[in-house]
Amino acid sequence: MTVHPRDRLADDDSGLSLIELIVVLLLMGILGSLVVMIFINSWNTQRDVTTTSTATNEGQHFSLSVERAVRNAEAMSVSADGTQLLVRTTLGGAKTCQAFKLQPADIADPTKGDAAFITAGSSAPAWHGPTILHEVAPIGAAKYFARDGKIITYRFQVDTTSAPVTFDGEVTARNNLSEDGLTCWS
Repeated sequence: MTVHPRDRLADDDSGLSLIELIVVLLLMGILGSLVVMIFINSWNTQRDVTTTSTATNEGQHFSLSVERAVRNAEAMSVSADGTQLLVRTTLGGAKTCQAFKLQPADIADPTKGDAAFITAGSSAPAWHGPTILHEVAPIGAAKYFARDGKIITYRFQVDTTSAPVTFDGEVTARNNLSEDGLTCWS
C-alpha cells in the first residue's frame, strides 16, 4: 500500500508548535535588541560628532578673530591672569577696538561665559555672553593668552561629549606697536 502525499500532510499537526513559537519569539527578540543597540549607538555617535563639530567651528572662529586682530594691531594688552586680550587695530570702523576674553563657565549665570568677543568704542568692555557654547578650559598650567613683545600666544581647549578640541596658536603683529597704550578702553 502506497501512502499518498496528501494523506501524509493530513496526518501532520497543523500550525506551529509551542516550541517553534518560542524559538521564533527568541530570534525576533535578539534581532530587535540588535536593531535597538545599533540605533542607540548611532544616535550617541551623531551627538558626539555634532558637539565636536560645533566646538571646532566656534573655537576656530574665535581663534581666527584673535589672529586677525593681533596681525593688524597698533597696540595690545593682556591681563595679568591671561584671560583677557585687548587690541587696538588698524582695521577701522567698529573693528578698531577689539577685546577677547576666555574664562571658566559661571554655572550661576550662564550668560557669563566661556569665551567672549566684542568690538567696541571707547567705553569699557561689556561682555555680551559666550561665543563658545561649550566649556572652555586652559591647557595644562598655561594661561589662555600670553604676550611676548609683538607675539601673542593663545591656548585653550573646548570640552565636548567625546574629547576636548584643542586650540593652540601664536600670532605676530605686523605693525610697530604704539607705546601710548590702548586708547579704546580707559
